[in-house]
Amino acid sequence: MSKPNSGLTAAYTPISTLTIPQHWSAEQAMVVWEFLDQVARCVWDRYELPLVELIKAELDQEHTEQLDLFNPDDHSPDFDDDLPDF
Repeated sequence: MSKPNSGLTAAYTPISTLTIPQHWSAEQAMVVWEFLDQVARCVWDRYELPLVELIKAELDQEHTEQLDLFNPDDHSPDFDDDLPDF
């Protein structure tokens, strides 16, 4: 069963369905790129600390979910059997 989108992932859902026109010239695409870059910089300048907190929380959650895949009581295999003793 898939997990519902939440947090930052949910914010990107509408963007992932966005279709870029294929008839733009390279110059038109560059103007859009530069505009979006400037918007991103303005948003970052205004909301840097709250954004960092959101990103950190999202990464911490992903890290916790990844740790759930491992059992700390399992013994890890010994991979250095073929290595000579020094």
